[in-house]
Amino acid sequence: MNLRRPFRSVPLLALLLLCIGCNTTKDIANDPRYPIDYKLNQTYILKKPVFVERLSDNDLILQKAGKTGGIPSSPEQYETADKKNWPTIIGVLEPGTKIKVTKIQLEKNFETGNIIWIKAEIIDGALTGKRVELLFISNAIRQDRPLASITTIDPNYLEPITK
Repeated sequence: MNLRRPFRSVPLLALLLLCIGCNTTKDIANDPRYPIDYKLNQTYILKKPVFVERLSDNDLILQKAGKTGGIPSSPEQYETADKKNWPTIIGVLEPGTKIKVTKIQLEKNFETGNIIWIKAEIIDGALTGKRVELLFISNAIRQDRPLASITTIDPNYLEPITK
């Protein structure tokens, strides 16, 4: 009986387990395979109020009111209620606030799939200079080739500023 035979697949299994948690990101701002309508360095104006949520020290995302249980149902509720109810919310961006797209990245992730992240900088108001993620105030379209969730502008929330 050869005891080595059952262990032949151990290196392959170890490699597979290492890659399960792997994810990669790459810049796709000018990649025609991903038909996004956000443009790098384009400035947009908010049409509705959105919440700024802190996920970690450096990660801020914009959220629609009441979209998830951890988000107030309106800016009025946030302003009048105890802010301790929403410990991750650091503020509200009002309509008219300008933001500028600084990065457009594709993340390939085994757990969540291929997602396009839109990074932007707030360029006016109380949170000027803060970098935020626009995915959660955007729309998404599934694309099969190459497989990805294509992030697109939600015209109810953002409008490009034309010069």
